[in-house]
Amino acid sequence: VPRDGRKDVQISAFLHAQPPDVGTLVSPWLDGTIDPGSYGGALWELARGCPFNCSYCYESKGEKRVRYFPMERIEKELDLFALKKIPQVFVLDPTYNADKKRALGMLHLIAQKVPGTFFYFEGRAEFIDRELAQAFTAIPCSLQIGLQSMHEDVLAKVHRTLAKRLFIKNIGILNDTGVVFGFDLIYGLPGDSLSGFRESVDFALSLYPNNLELFCLSVLPGTDLYDSAGNLGLVWDKKPPYHVLYTDRFSAGDMQRAEQLSQACELFYNQGRAVPWFNNVLRPAHCRPSVFLADFVSWWKTHTGGRPLADMIRSCPPHEQIEKIQLEFIGSEYTEKNLAALLPAAEDIVKLNGALSRTQSDGTNQTVHVRFHPDDIMSEYASDIVFFAKNAKHSPYTVQTLMTKNGADWKIR
Repeated sequence: VPRDGRKDVQISAFLHAQPPDVGTLVSPWLDGTIDPGSYGGALWELARGCPFNCSYCYESKGEKRVRYFPMERIEKELDLFALKKIPQVFVLDPTYNADKKRALGMLHLIAQKVPGTFFYFEGRAEFIDRELAQAFTAIPCSLQIGLQSMHEDVLAKVHRTLAKRLFIKNIGILNDTGVVFGFDLIYGLPGDSLSGFRESVDFALSLYPNNLELFCLSVLPGTDLYDSAGNLGLVWDKKPPYHVLYTDRFSAGDMQRAEQLSQACELFYNQGRAVPWFNNVLRPAHCRPSVFLADFVSWWKTHTGGRPLADMIRSCPPHEQIEKIQLEFIGSEYTEKNLAALLPAAEDIVKLNGALSRTQSDGTNQTVHVRFHPDDIMSEYASDIVFFAKNAKHSPYTVQTLMTKNGADWKIR
């Protein structure tokens, strides 16, 4: 230990390896290491690094900059994906739309070279604008957005921010233009609680995401969060996946309830393709989404003899089976709340939207029996079920859904 003449001076030095120039890295797709045609899809790396420093992520100790792979390589990989007729591509770039010009350029390339391939992107809501949203609609794709929490004080503890008004505005652009998008939320964040997490669920679902993924926080070794977790009141499993067990504000029991909420959301909302009608059906019951999903958990336990929701999710049930569960639970909720007179309208909205979704996803014709005219069911008036049930004309219809060049449509038989 050197001395400065008065006292010992402790010197600490850390060696940081220089990251490789991504332009010199060989593509495992192009050099034949991996044959994309041998799998059901491809993981496509477009960049390394991240400009943000969320403390639970490995990038929290990174360089805070993004290193992009050359466009020449990207074009060649797209040509290969086209040749191999790859059905889906998962894009490995956590902030795909951080560089708007580059993002637009790649979307145009994708539209030209692989127009039939479905792409999964991750992005940031604050970088969305109408031009970018329109470009996303030009290809088959979905955009996953990390909301994590609606509470700015909670996000601040993990070095994240949320400009709520801008977030709502930009998500509105995605809805207006028809972009398929979803949100991620995390439970067990420092400073959060079960009630706060439920508020985040309510906020997220109020914005009509196509899917909502609810994750338990992991305290990953090598992250900033790992270094500070003890001081933040987190207790976590020291074995992978390093899930938080409880916090100073989120009890172990509450963590289990959040997990059950996650499972209910996955089955009822995500796999149930509920986005077109979910908020409309809840509105007459004056029920918050998180309460509705918690009620579904209780109802499920009672009606299945305690079968874990996770078992049902893992079985990958067909959508028709999930729809029957949805209708049965909605019927129970409406009856309990003295809303039985609204059930025919609510059921028709669920059934016709479900049939159209199956036609859109599978290309199969569906037949559904409804009690209102399909035009009325699919109109904006159906967003107010109380008004709709009171004013729409009742008459039995047999409706067939079918694929057209413009997507799923219907006709009366």
